[in-house]
Amino acid sequence: MRTMIKPRAVRPGQTLGLVAPSSALPHPERLPAAVDALKARGYAVKVGQSCLARYGNLAGEDALRAQDINQMFRDREVDAILCVRGGYGATRIVPMLDYEAIGNNPKVFSGYSDVTALHSAIGERTGLVTFHGLMAVSDLAGETVDAFSEAAFWRVVGEAAPAGLLENPPEWPRETLVGGRAQGRLIGGNLSLLAACMGTPYAYGFDGAILFIEEVSEQPYAVDRMLTQLRNAGAFERCAGVVLGEFTNCQSREGEPALPLRQIFLDCIGPAGKPILAGLRCGHCTPKLTLPFGVACALDADARTLTVLESAVV
Repeated sequence: MRTMIKPRAVRPGQTLGLVAPSSALPHPERLPAAVDALKARGYAVKVGQSCLARYGNLAGEDALRAQDINQMFRDREVDAILCVRGGYGATRIVPMLDYEAIGNNPKVFSGYSDVTALHSAIGERTGLVTFHGLMAVSDLAGETVDAFSEAAFWRVVGEAAPAGLLENPPEWPRETLVGGRAQGRLIGGNLSLLAACMGTPYAYGFDGAILFIEEVSEQPYAVDRMLTQLRNAGAFERCAGVVLGEFTNCQSREGEPALPLRQIFLDCIGPAGKPILAGLRCGHCTPKLTLPFGVACALDADARTLTVLESAVV
């Protein structure tokens, strides 16, 4: 297994770089609110050109979006990088990233949804620990982030100690789908992007990993199709265990027959015989946990727990 590179902890007084690797901001007027929110928390902010660019639905042309990420990693004044939003477009730029520069300048890199493609590519190409965590505009602009989510984020990226037990808020119980225990490095993200990366040089290596999966606004048959793709590619046979996050808005259209998501999970993932824990409060939801991708974790599906065993930052 690749030796992982850990970025420096993020602390007030440092500079955060903002990038838009995927879709353009639908409401660019919210960007100043995100910048103000970060400054109010004690950070300086450097805004990449992609954050206010537009190329059709994308946040600027591919070269610009890739250049923003490369420059933020090279820039010695920037201590950590937050994506402003997800959407679509990250898979277009993964061949254009400077992985040598990224590996030589390890920094906290945070985002989710479409950013899954970047987590996968950066993690596999460089070994850098990245974070399935808050995004500057989608989460931090105005009053759109709750205290639980923000505390969970800053704890994981700001403390050079294991995050330990990742606990949902009490009103969000978890469910054991297949019992058992497993340990491995934590990887994963959005199901659509995990499936889109399969068969490319930027796909995760699943061997021995704890695989986290979440999704938003997909009908059950589409969730089934993408999980089946992962199954047929051997992902569930190769990983050590599976953690399912939120599958937000993933219900069938009214009047259309569909298998329940729980049954789809059992049908597609269950035959591998690996422990499966469902209901981790993470993904396209509020409140949400932050996950450090690339560090060792312990999954106990019987006890319904996921525990981070090592620090994600130094």
